Amino acid sequence: MKLQTLEDLLVHQIQDILSAEHQVKKALPRMAKAAGSDKLRKAFKNHQKDTDAQIERLEKAFKLMQESASASHCQAAEGLIAEDEDYLDGDGNRDVLDAGINSAAGRFEHYEIAAYGSAIALARQLNQNEVASLLEESLEEERTADMKLTSIAKNGANDAAMKAGR
Repeated sequence: MKLQTLEDLLVHQIQDILSAEHQVKKALPRMAKAAGSDKLRKAFKNHQKDTDAQIERLEKAFKLMQESASASHCQAAEGLIAEDEDYLDGDGNRDVLDAGINSAAGRFEHYEIAAYGSAIALARQLNQNEVASLLEESLEEERTADMKLTSIAKNGANDAAMKAGR
C-alpha cells in the first residue's frame, strides 16, 4: 500500500472500516445464537440492522470521493472477532460466557468508535464534509451500541456471571 496524501490515508481508513463492518456482519448472527441472555441476543440482532446501514453509508462515501468501494483486510477486526471465539465456542457457565461475549463485543465497538473518529477527523481536514457526515451517523450508532452493551453488563450480565462463580 502506497500512501502519498491525506486523501490516500482517508480512503485506506474507510476501506479498513468497511472490512471491519463486513467481518462483524458475518459474526453477529453467530454471536446472537451463542448468547444465552435475551437482552444480549436482541442487542446483536438490532446491531445487524445498523451494520447493514453502516456498510451502505461507507459505500456512499466511496462514491462521493469517486473511489471504488473496496475493503482492505482489517486485521484488528479479525483479531477482535477471534478473541470472541473463546466465548462463542466455550464450554462453561452460560452466564459467564455471556459476560465474555458482551465484553468482547464492547471491545469491538471501541475499535469501531476509534476508527470512525479518526476517519471523520481526516474527512473534515480534507473538507469532505458529506463523507464526514455519513461517518458521523455511523459513529453515533456505534456509540449507542457500546452504551447498550455497557448497560447489559451493568444491569444483569455481570451480576449473573458473578453469582455463577459462588
